Amino acid sequence: MTDSSNSTNIIPSKSYENAYLMKKKILIENKGKFGIYRWVNKVNGISYIGSAVNISLRLYSHYKGSKSNIILQEAILKHGLSNFSIEILEYCDKSILMEREQFYLDNTPLKYNLNLTAKSRFGAKHIEETRKKK
Repeated sequence: MTDSSNSTNIIPSKSYENAYLMKKKILIENKGKFGIYRWVNKVNGISYIGSAVNISLRLYSHYKGSKSNIILQEAILKHGLSNFSIEILEYCDKSILMEREQFYLDNTPLKYNLNLTAKSRFGAKHIEETRKKK
């Protein structure tokens, strides 16, 4: 069953139909690349959009469940990785990464994204109090 309200006219640069079976290929092909990616739940059509200065490393953190969107992680646990596809919406220069992510956030119905404003944590440091909570 697919949520038709979540369909868009966005054509990804790359699509990986099965996040589980294609994990190795996904991580190798996107190593060191800047861009915007989307996880799509094939059971209900719900999406999560993110950006990264190294797509491979960011997707790896989603695979591990660390430093990842909690709602997306719960959906992966519920439905399994094989019921998710990963799309590389676009590869782009670091200088326009946030602008391009915002474009996709604005033009794609989403339910997994907690924040609908593109922002980067690149280079951000946790304060001591936050580090102690981990």
